[in-house]
Amino acid sequence: MKWVLSQPDGMFSAYDAIVELNQVMYSLGHSRFIGDPWQGHLVRTKLYNALEGMTADLSEELSYALDEYFGTDSDNWTEIDLVETLNHVTAQLAGRFTVGLPLCMSSTKPVPTAPHIFTCTHLL
Repeated sequence: MKWVLSQPDGMFSAYDAIVELNQVMYSLGHSRFIGDPWQGHLVRTKLYNALEGMTADLSEELSYALDEYFGTDSDNWTEIDLVETLNHVTAQLAGRFTVGLPLCMSSTKPVPTAPHIFTCTHLL
């Protein structure tokens, strides 16, 4: 650590590290996509407004999913597989976000989006 701190300011670049770590040249075709601020603008202008309107719906869905998969019996201990349970909760929320009611409230488990969400959560 002392060696790193003793190096000149221009020796290390967070930008270059991110480009290298994410292999941006191969995944996106050019490194400009990392430094281009269009994503932040999109989030601030469009996505924020869209998500603001969905917050109550997602909160409702989270409450429903937690009760459904974790249970509501606070008197008796129930053992669960945490990873699998959280995958189901994530899939339930993703279903509400992508297809909305009533499709996300499918009585068959896992919800239709679960295989895709499971793949994504395991990658994270």
